Amino acid sequence: MTLLRSAFLLTVVLVIIFDVLFAFFRPLRFFDVTEFIPLEQNPLVFKLRTFLDNRSYNPQILMLGSSLILFPSTRTDEEMDSKPHRYDSWYIRHRVSADTVPRYFTKQLEGTLHTQLQICNLGVQGSIVSDQMLILRKALEWGKKPKVVILELAPRSFLDNMHKQIRNTPVFQVLGDFATAPPLWKEGRLNKEALVTMPGLISYFYRVKADYRSLICNIVASALNRPMNNWEAENNIRRRKPISLVNPEMEWQASEKPLGPKYSDLSMYDTIYNPPDPVFFEAEKVDCLNLLAQAKSAGVNVIVVDMPISSRNRLLLDKQYQVKYRQFIKYLEENQLVSVVHLSDSPEISDDDFEDSAHLNASGGKKLFAALVRAIQSCIAERNLVLKP
Repeated sequence: MTLLRSAFLLTVVLVIIFDVLFAFFRPLRFFDVTEFIPLEQNPLVFKLRTFLDNRSYNPQILMLGSSLILFPSTRTDEEMDSKPHRYDSWYIRHRVSADTVPRYFTKQLEGTLHTQLQICNLGVQGSIVSDQMLILRKALEWGKKPKVVILELAPRSFLDNMHKQIRNTPVFQVLGDFATAPPLWKEGRLNKEALVTMPGLISYFYRVKADYRSLICNIVASALNRPMNNWEAENNIRRRKPISLVNPEMEWQASEKPLGPKYSDLSMYDTIYNPPDPVFFEAEKVDCLNLLAQAKSAGVNVIVVDMPISSRNRLLLDKQYQVKYRQFIKYLEENQLVSVVHLSDSPEISDDDFEDSAHLNASGGKKLFAALVRAIQSCIAERNLVLKP
């Protein structure tokens, strides 16, 4: 009893509890902190850990890909809700990238199949085929078993000079050694496994405590209407009302206008594609086949979406690799027994269906999801697939 009355020991206990809670909930992912956010709290990839941690969440359809599958999902949802499209960087980062439920697509498919469905979009901005392979592998390892995997593929999936180190991408850094934190309370008693892992959780907090200092700085900057760092000071940015820290929509920087001309991203894609790297291309082909092998062994049906890109984006591609890419898609359809939705050469999709050189807008998204609904219907008919909850 004397120990329990000790202010020092009680302080230590409270600090430990505080640290463990921070390690479990990783609150930085919720805030507008522009610097020092550890990767696993980054909204671009945080949803991957959340998906794996939630053991009870087992969607029938899992969508894998890059931002090419994220943007049309958000744009069609916005249009369905009669909301204006937002193009500001905060919205792209925290909404387009972080959302996992494609509500428009879900509604269209449920209306066609007359059954309730759970569809999860785990697309990650800038990701490549090897990333999709790891995401599926981890999902299967952690007990997820989707009936259908929708795999978005495009030339960038196999040609990306920004990801020379294939096994060092953000996805691999977050999921490479992923292990879920055990519950503190299990079967009516304190979980010994959790006690063993607690020191690691505490050390995690102290590794990233600088991030929480930046959080405090953000609060003070918002309260005093001052810039938070040198970059904001140089650009005359103030933390205007409402306090940005607790404003989930970041209204003060919302923009309903594209940040630049429609094809301002072409220089970036030129860097991504050129010069083409044959070693990278072949390695990604191998990982694509590994992904399909994982799905096959787990009894998961795969629908490959051969995604469209605008005509101006396509002009950047080396013609030799355009041929190689097309040959590989053909090989997948003929030899890997996967369904392929051919949209890259679809006459239904024009440059008007893109919001930049590569990402579909709402009208393009509607065409994409209509094609996916048809593909899933065919998959159900051909393989006697049942998608009931």
